Amino acid sequence: MKKWNLFKRPQIPYHSILREKEFASDSSDNGEGPSTSRPLMDDHEQDYSTSQALHRPRRSILTSTWCTILIALLSLLLGLIGGQFIRAEHDIDGYLPPYAHPARNIHRTFTLNTTFTTPPSKTNAQLWDALMPAGRGFVTHPHLTNAKPKALSAFHQLHCLYGLRTAYFAQLNFLDKQKAASDPAYMYEKNAYLDGMSEHELGVFHVEHCFEYLRQAVMCAADTNLEDTIVNDGGTETAPWGTQRVCRDWEGVRVWAGKWAAGDGSGIVG
Repeated sequence: MKKWNLFKRPQIPYHSILREKEFASDSSDNGEGPSTSRPLMDDHEQDYSTSQALHRPRRSILTSTWCTILIALLSLLLGLIGGQFIRAEHDIDGYLPPYAHPARNIHRTFTLNTTFTTPPSKTNAQLWDALMPAGRGFVTHPHLTNAKPKALSAFHQLHCLYGLRTAYFAQLNFLDKQKAASDPAYMYEKNAYLDGMSEHELGVFHVEHCFEYLRQAVMCAADTNLEDTIVNDGGTETAPWGTQRVCRDWEGVRVWAGKWAAGDGSGIVG
């Protein structure tokens, strides 16, 4: 294989020059005019150019490769950063997803609040109402709901729980009245708040679907917080209070729902 010396000036063989002159002379004698063909030196020039391309400095090739890699990495980084900004904006000003970023979760320890376990009264009814957002959980969003009203499931679930609670205490109140009517010795505590509630507020004929709805809602959320246990003579049972949990930020969801409220409804019953 012929080796090229890149630093040696190309030389034209003498016989090539003579051949070129003879060719030019023959063309003139035939009346064809001056020759327009390129000298035979083109072969050497082409070989020299090819050699130059094949022996391109390694440094320029490496520089080009690293520049390509750097541009690709910068593009990837900018894409990731842009995606984070879009997602953050979507989380803040959009739907709060069921599995939001951990930064949106809060730590809370369950404690017994008897205000929510006692029979309905004007006082605890106001506390239940305070758990609901403006619009009662019905929202309209230009992108997430296509400008049509929809309901956030969490507030529907709370509404169902409140309805079951009210129906439960209404039934207890009814049974207490019946027992007091048949047993004068029975101490019946009249509940003026329950007695004054309308059929709609009592929700006795409205809450049947709530049993199945809440069953599916509990299974959908599939809360995997680990609860403490108590071991006693009867075996092992769960301790609902005193266990620290990771929870969604209810207040954050409530504020967002109020911002995009559909209508001016309020309260947990409506």
